[in-house]
Amino acid sequence: MSLPIGYMEPPRYIQPSALAEILREPNTSSKRPVIIDVRDTDYAGGHIRSAVNIPEDNFMDDDDVDALVEKYKEEDAIVFHCMLSQVRGPSCAKRFKSRMEVVLEGAAHKPRVLILHGGFDRFGRVSNVAFIKIKNTLLNIRCICVVGGQIYKGEADLIEMDD
Repeated sequence: MSLPIGYMEPPRYIQPSALAEILREPNTSSKRPVIIDVRDTDYAGGHIRSAVNIPEDNFMDDDDVDALVEKYKEEDAIVFHCMLSQVRGPSCAKRFKSRMEVVLEGAAHKPRVLILHGGFDRFGRVSNVAFIKIKNTLLNIRCICVVGGQIYKGEADLIEMDD
Protein backbone atom coordinates (compact mmCIF):
# COMPACT_ATOMS: atom_id res chain seq x y z
CA MET A 1 0.00 0.00 0.00
CA SER A 2 1.44 3.36 -0.95
CA LEU A 3 1.33 6.43 1.25
CA PRO A 4 -0.75 9.47 0.30
CA ILE A 5 1.00 12.24 -1.61
CA GLY A 6 2.49 14.73 0.81
CA TYR A 7 2.52 12.23 3.67
CA MET A 8 5.21 12.94 6.23
CA GLU A 9 6.29 10.40 8.83
CA PRO A 10 5.50 12.04 12.19
CA PRO A 11 8.35 12.74 14.64
CA ARG A 12 9.15 9.89 16.99
CA TYR A 13 9.37 10.09 20.77
CA ILE A 14 12.45 9.58 22.94
CA GLN A 15 12.03 8.41 26.52
CA PRO A 16 13.48 10.68 29.24
CA SER A 17 15.63 7.83 30.56
CA ALA A 18 17.14 7.30 27.10
CA LEU A 19 17.95 11.01 26.75
CA ALA A 20 19.45 11.08 30.25
CA GLU A 21 21.64 8.09 29.35
CA ILE A 22 22.89 9.87 26.22
CA LEU A 23 23.66 13.00 28.26
CA ARG A 24 25.35 10.92 30.96
CA GLU A 25 27.82 9.37 28.49
CA PRO A 26 30.41 12.02 27.56
CA ASN A 27 32.33 9.75 25.18
CA THR A 28 29.59 8.35 22.99
CA SER A 29 30.44 7.51 19.40
CA SER A 30 27.59 9.65 18.08
CA LYS A 31 27.05 13.35 18.65
CA ARG A 32 24.75 14.48 21.40
CA PRO A 33 21.36 15.61 20.15
CA VAL A 34 20.44 19.27 20.07
CA ILE A 35 17.75 19.81 22.70
CA ILE A 36 15.27 22.56 21.84
CA ASP A 37 13.07 23.77 24.69
CA VAL A 38 10.11 25.63 23.18
CA ARG A 39 8.78 27.02 26.46
CA ASP A 40 8.86 30.78 26.87
CA THR A 41 9.24 32.44 30.28
CA ASP A 42 9.07 29.17 32.22
CA TYR A 43 12.40 28.10 30.63
CA ALA A 44 14.24 30.45 32.99
CA GLY A 45 12.78 28.69 36.03
CA GLY A 46 14.65 25.50 35.17
CA HIS A 47 15.71 23.61 32.08
CA ILE A 48 17.79 20.71 30.80
CA ARG A 49 21.46 21.65 30.72
CA SER A 50 22.66 22.38 27.18
CA ALA A 51 19.08 22.94 25.98
CA VAL A 52 18.57 25.77 23.51
CA ASN A 53 15.58 27.98 24.26
CA ILE A 54 13.62 28.72 21.08
CA PRO A 55 10.10 29.71 22.20
CA GLU A 56 7.08 28.42 20.30
CA ASP A 57 6.45 31.83 18.68
CA ASN A 58 9.59 31.31 16.57
CA PHE A 59 7.88 28.44 14.72
CA MET A 60 5.04 30.50 13.22
CA ASP A 61 6.84 31.99 10.21
CA ASP A 62 8.27 29.80 7.41
CA ASP A 63 11.39 31.97 7.09
CA ASP A 64 12.17 31.64 10.80
CA VAL A 65 11.74 27.86 10.75
CA ASP A 66 13.74 27.57 7.52
CA ALA A 67 16.60 29.43 9.22
CA LEU A 68 16.49 26.92 12.09
CA VAL A 69 16.53 24.03 9.63
CA GLU A 70 19.63 25.52 7.98
CA LYS A 71 21.28 26.05 11.36
CA TYR A 72 20.75 22.46 12.54
CA LYS A 73 20.87 20.53 9.24
CA GLU A 74 24.20 18.83 10.07
CA GLU A 75 23.04 17.48 13.43
CA ASP A 76 22.28 13.80 13.97
CA ALA A 77 19.17 14.39 16.07
CA ILE A 78 17.08 17.25 17.43
CA VAL A 79 14.91 16.72 20.51
CA PHE A 80 11.98 19.08 21.02
CA HIS A 81 10.13 19.52 24.30
CA CYS A 82 8.03 21.81 26.42
CA MET A 83 6.80 21.25 29.98
CA LEU A 84 4.72 18.14 29.24
CA SER A 85 5.35 17.66 25.50
CA GLN A 86 1.65 17.44 24.82
CA VAL A 87 1.09 20.52 22.63
CA ARG A 88 3.93 23.01 22.16
CA GLY A 89 6.83 20.55 21.86
CA PRO A 90 5.08 18.20 19.43
CA SER A 91 3.64 21.01 17.30
CA CYS A 92 7.05 22.71 16.97
CA ALA A 93 8.71 19.38 16.15
CA LYS A 94 6.13 18.70 13.43
CA ARG A 95 6.50 22.22 12.06
CA PHE A 96 10.30 21.90 11.99
CA LYS A 97 10.12 18.50 10.31
CA SER A 98 7.62 19.76 7.74
CA ARG A 99 9.86 22.69 6.77
CA MET A 100 12.93 20.42 6.86
CA GLU A 101 11.37 18.24 4.16
CA VAL A 102 11.02 21.34 1.96
CA VAL A 103 14.35 23.04 2.72
CA LEU A 104 16.43 19.85 2.61
CA GLU A 105 14.55 18.12 -0.22
CA GLY A 106 16.87 15.60 -1.85
CA ALA A 107 19.59 16.06 0.80
CA ALA A 108 21.67 13.01 1.64
CA HIS A 109 21.41 13.76 5.35
CA LYS A 110 18.52 15.02 7.45
CA PRO A 111 18.55 15.10 11.25
CA ARG A 112 16.18 12.84 13.15
CA VAL A 113 13.43 14.91 14.77
CA LEU A 114 12.36 13.60 18.18
CA ILE A 115 9.96 14.66 20.92
CA LEU A 116 10.85 14.18 24.60
CA HIS A 117 8.09 11.94 25.98
CA GLY A 118 6.50 13.66 28.98
CA GLY A 119 8.56 16.81 28.47
CA PHE A 120 10.70 18.61 31.02
CA ASP A 121 8.37 17.50 33.82
CA ARG A 122 8.92 13.80 33.23
CA PHE A 123 12.62 14.24 32.42
CA GLY A 124 13.06 15.92 35.80
CA ARG A 125 11.32 13.05 37.58
CA VAL A 126 13.32 10.23 35.98
CA SER A 127 16.73 11.77 35.42
CA ASN A 128 19.53 12.89 37.68
CA VAL A 129 19.22 16.43 39.03
CA ALA A 130 22.67 17.15 37.57
CA PHE A 131 21.04 17.52 34.14
CA ILE A 132 18.79 20.36 35.30
CA LYS A 133 19.80 24.01 35.53
CA ILE A 134 17.88 26.49 37.66
CA LYS A 135 18.11 30.28 37.81
CA ASN A 136 17.79 31.55 41.36
CA THR A 137 16.96 35.07 40.21
CA LEU A 138 13.47 34.03 39.14
CA LEU A 139 12.83 31.83 42.14
CA ASN A 140 13.84 34.59 44.61
CA ILE A 141 15.21 31.93 46.94
CA ARG A 142 18.59 30.32 47.23
CA CYS A 143 17.49 27.16 45.45
CA ILE A 144 14.91 24.44 45.84
CA CYS A 145 14.54 21.72 43.26
CA VAL A 146 12.20 18.75 43.50
CA VAL A 147 13.25 15.84 41.34
CA GLY A 148 11.72 12.41 41.56
CA GLY A 149 10.09 13.27 44.87
CA GLN A 150 13.43 14.26 46.42
CA ILE A 151 14.08 17.86 47.49
CA TYR A 152 17.45 19.49 46.89
CA LYS A 153 18.15 22.80 48.65
CA GLY A 154 21.10 24.89 47.49
CA GLU A 155 23.36 21.95 46.74
CA ALA A 156 25.95 23.58 44.52
CA ASP A 157 27.51 20.27 43.58
CA LEU A 158 24.18 19.14 42.12
CA ILE A 159 22.64 22.35 40.83
CA GLU A 160 24.35 25.09 38.84
CA MET A 161 23.15 28.49 39.94
CA ASP A 162 23.19 31.54 37.67
CA ASP A 163 24.02 34.94 39.14
